[in-house]
Formats: sequence, structure tokens, C-alpha cells
Amino acid sequence: MKKTIVLSLTFSFFLLLFSGCVSTRQLEETPSSKDPQNTNSMFVKPDGSLDANYNQYNISTASDGKYVFYTELSGIYKIPVDGNRAQKILSGEAIRALTLHNSTIYYVDGFHLCKADKDGCNQTTIETDVETRNIVQVLCLQDTLHISNLNLNNRAIDYFSCDIKSDPKKIELNELSFGFPTSNGTYYKIDSLPHVEKSYAIYRKSPSGKEEILIDSIDNHKYIITEQYIFYSHDAGIWRCNQDGQGKRKIADAQNIETFRFVNYDGEWIYCSDHKTVFRLNQNTGEKEEYPAWHSSSFDIVNNYLYGYANKKKIRMNVTGRNVEILSISLNKINTKALNVV
Repeated sequence: MKKTIVLSLTFSFFLLLFSGCVSTRQLEETPSSKDPQNTNSMFVKPDGSLDANYNQYNISTASDGKYVFYTELSGIYKIPVDGNRAQKILSGEAIRALTLHNSTIYYVDGFHLCKADKDGCNQTTIETDVETRNIVQVLCLQDTLHISNLNLNNRAIDYFSCDIKSDPKKIELNELSFGFPTSNGTYYKIDSLPHVEKSYAIYRKSPSGKEEILIDSIDNHKYIITEQYIFYSHDAGIWRCNQDGQGKRKIADAQNIETFRFVNYDGEWIYCSDHKTVFRLNQNTGEKEEYPAWHSSSFDIVNNYLYGYANKKKIRMNVTGRNVEILSISLNKINTKALNVV
């Protein structure tokens, strides 16, 4: 009974993150996913990037450049990056996160960390030396697997890493003081300033392991790291600076700052939510564009598409706000076939 309660609470947390609603009318009227306007956020990552497909804010999707692999509770699917019918490659009980390492998929199924080949074969449960019953996210950068785990005792997220060069069946996890790295392998975190009430700082971990403060005296803990900049909210505004902490400037006002959150990014935009609207801001100009038909508070971004849940259905939408596609029938059913709506 205890396991059932904990699992239910954990899944409720994840479903809340991905819950939302999309206009039925828009779903019915969207044009084909092969729209020629589907080009505005494609970008080549700058020199120093260790993986062109890596995004530390993606939870339920991963890409090898040819296919996008995404999770449903009942399985993992793959779909060509340019759109087409999706294919189910493996089944599970409660799958919620995944990442790729060469030809191997690492994923979370219920209380277990698992792996399988990219074609869905050779599904294996991985043994760990740390309790990882409530894994939130798994990410692979080169030969290192990073894991975030919900600690129910202190309601905090613990971070771990391990070497998976040989794709082992048993791994030893090292606890991290920072979160997930950026695509160039740099670690950042935001934490409260010692002895200063309601004030935060953004830290960077140097190659030698030394912690350094890049930005201090921020009045909340919300931030996002892109390939070029650090964005953070402060004094009812959204601020931007270079990754070394220099060049600070305000690029936009932040309404509803209590519910505002950074969600994701691509080469040109940062994506945000205030639980009433989802919008994106141009990284250079602060120009704002809203998505009136998308209200999911969390989503992944892969190859010009937002992936998330709406009305208990897995969907994706072009970053221009067009081409909403239903990828699954319903979270309440066992999905045996993914649908493509055009």
C-alpha cells in the first residue's frame, strides 16, 4: 500500500507538470506538419558543444538527429524529426523520462532505471547503489549519465552522475552539488546567498571544481541557461547576461511573477509559462509571442516542435504555433498505435 501511495503521488506530480488544454477547433484545422515555415528555430550549436542534440531541459524526448524518441506511460515511440507516423518500439508500466547514449535508450519505468536498444530490444533493469525510486529526469552527455531524483524526505531534487561508456547493467552513482550540465559541459546552479534573507545567486562550477558566483542579489530562484546566455527573473523583469555573468540587461517585463517560470529554449527563443499563457521571448530583442492554444506548463523542444500533454493526450506543436498533432489517443488507455493528425 505504501508503494502504491508514493507512486501515485509521484505520477500526479509529473502529470501536473505536463497537464494542459488545447483548442479542439485548432486541432481539427491545423495544416500539414511539412509546412515550409517550419524553419525559424533550427540552429547549429556553437563551438564547444559536446552534443548537438543535447538539451538539459528536455525530459520526455530525445533525438539522434534522425528520429525523435518520446515517452508515453505505456511505452516509448519514435517519429522521424520531419514528421510522419510514429512507431511504438517498447512497452512499459509507467514510463516518464528517457535519454540516448549512442545506440542505447536509458529510461525510467515506474520505480526502475532501465535501458534498451534503440529498436526496443534487450530491455534491462539497471541496478544502482543509490535509492532512485523517484527519478525525475535522465540525461546523457557523451559517456556520462545524469540523474535527478525526487527526495521525498526533504522535498528536494538530488542530482547524480555515472560513467556509462560500456552501457553497464549495474552502475555506481556519484552525488552532484550542481544540477545538469549545459551542452558544453559547464555546470551552473542557483542557490540562496548565505546570511541574506530572500536573496539568491547563480553559481558556476569551474573546470577545477571551484564554485564561483556569477550573479548575486537576485530576488527569486528562476533562471534558464541557453547556448549563449543566462536568463533570470529579478525585480519584476526578465534579465539576460553572458555565460560569464557579464553584460547584464533587462529584456522584458515579467507579469504574474509568482507563477512565472522558464520552461525551455531553442537557438533563437526562450519559452516561458505563467500558468495562464505560454509565450516565448526572443533571446536578443525580448520580442514576445504568445501561444493562445497551448497551456501546458512544461514541454520539451526538439527540431522546431514543442512536445507535451494536453487533455491527457500526447501532442506536438510547431514552434510557430501551427501544426498541432495528436501523437496518442489518451493517457487513460493503453496505447497500441500512435496517431498523426494533419
